[in-house]
Amino acid sequence: MKNELSPNEKNIINKDNYSAYVAKLKATGGKFPINQFGNVNTSAIAEACDFKRGSFADPESALAKQLVKDIKLIGTQVKDESKEESALKKQKDEASKNASKLSKELERTNAEVHKLRDVVAKLEQENKALEHKLKGKSEAHEAMLDDGRRRFVWK
Repeated sequence: MKNELSPNEKNIINKDNYSAYVAKLKATGGKFPINQFGNVNTSAIAEACDFKRGSFADPESALAKQLVKDIKLIGTQVKDESKEESALKKQKDEASKNASKLSKELERTNAEVHKLRDVVAKLEQENKALEHKLKGKSEAHEAMLDDGRRRFVWK
């Protein structure tokens, strides 16, 4: 049989671990971690205290209330704007490269389309000439069948 802790025992251990974490932050001058949105990262705090972040889920729980008090007392880390700016600059540079590639691709494709339109125009002209020639030969053939005389079609 497993030796599982009761919820009350888990709660006591969680409070002790959390208190030790807060004491460590105070001693080192550290601040509560924040997530990418600038909010307190409860997952990181819970992981550091060796329990699940759900312990902070109920705002009426003693642990959640204590967290709010400690945040006001200790504070949170400052969001590093330079990382965000460098990430945005990197995205901008990548977007610029992609735009350049797409511009070159568009230019190449437009040139190809222009060449193909020229080929189509030339083939349509040739097709009309051949249809005209065929019509002339058909008319000469019909006339020959009608009167029995041979007709020559000049180019």
